[in-house]
Amino acid sequence: MRAPLAAGYLWLVIAWIFLHRRWDSSPERGEATEAILALRDQVSAAGFVIALSFAAYVIGSISHPLTSTLAARLVPAGSHHPVEGPIGFSVSTGLSSRGYEHLISVIKREQRIAQDILVNKGFDDTAALAQWALDNDARLMDHPGGVLEAAQNPEHKETIDGMGDMYASLTAMELVRNDLPLVHLRLAGSEATRELFAEIDRTRAEAEMRLAIWLPIALLIVVIAGREWGKLGLLVSAAPAIGIAIGLAHQGLTRLQAANDSLVDVVRSRVGHLPTFELLREQATAAHR
Repeated sequence: MRAPLAAGYLWLVIAWIFLHRRWDSSPERGEATEAILALRDQVSAAGFVIALSFAAYVIGSISHPLTSTLAARLVPAGSHHPVEGPIGFSVSTGLSSRGYEHLISVIKREQRIAQDILVNKGFDDTAALAQWALDNDARLMDHPGGVLEAAQNPEHKETIDGMGDMYASLTAMELVRNDLPLVHLRLAGSEATRELFAEIDRTRAEAEMRLAIWLPIALLIVVIAGREWGKLGLLVSAAPAIGIAIGLAHQGLTRLQAANDSLVDVVRSRVGHLPTFELLREQATAAHR
């Protein structure tokens, strides 16, 4: 809770700096403001703090995903990985370059394991493997539609291989978003891995704190300086505010990558398993030809 709470309190302070004169002394304040002030006078100090904390948490919960996404788009931190293929593009995975390469190796390893299971069950040619993947919606079987086309049209093989690279990159992005959080939670369920869970959780919490507060802290610096010293304050505070914002956002992204890289290492060393690939193995084991 601490990341959205911290962000929410910062946004409330910014709002207070802008609005407190209107709320406390302006004859033009509206009925909503009057109602809020009347409520403040009716409740105890503890009740007011609870209500304020709840408001801060709601505001922070809304702003946190937005500031995290904005940080990933604006601040370079090595999380965008170029993909070779017929259409050049890059993916943002939330991993370092090392973590991304390790996850791609895990994807290929799991694909080979599932393929070996299927081959032992009689799926002994490329077209049969690809057709099984399509029929069972096993989308992680190395871009099955492309494999099937390559088997039927060998002249398209080079293009299909490039599509396979792109597909692996998109798969990596989905695994980071959907599977790695589940791997993290599973670590807490075993006594042997609970300490590992705590270490990764601490790194992730530090990342989330920085990604939640980098923008409101920068704005608060500018707002205070502008209120105190006018246009001169805005000009003087802009550079340090931007520097602090970039520094916090960069630290948050690199810590988040470190947490995700650690989870990839957990999967790579087989201490934990990706749920998506568990399902793929179950599908392959239950296959009949």
